[in-house]
Amino acid sequence: MKGILATIKDCNPSTEQMERVDKMLEELGLHVVKSICHEFPNETITYVCVLKESHFALHCYPEHDSIFIDLFHCNSNVEDERLINFVNDLSCYLDGTLYSYEVIKR
Repeated sequence: MKGILATIKDCNPSTEQMERVDKMLEELGLHVVKSICHEFPNETITYVCVLKESHFALHCYPEHDSIFIDLFHCNSNVEDERLINFVNDLSCYLDGTLYSYEVIKR
């Protein structure tokens, strides 16, 4: 099992942008079983995907102009470099800046 934790700064995504995230995960080689996006009254967005291989979660905090990402999987075909490219591509798609990331092996 491995994954990546990341922080994206300088962005405030919309729920409409979340529709593309499933496709980005599929392009990474992961399989989305179900996803849900919830927007709270203060415009905070939480987006969660159940993956065949584990899970993906994105939590948006507009008051901090930040997004926190948590992606874990057990697909041995997805190398660390592809995980890093995924969060980098996601930050570009959301018009943000990849602030930090950490690849985790469990």
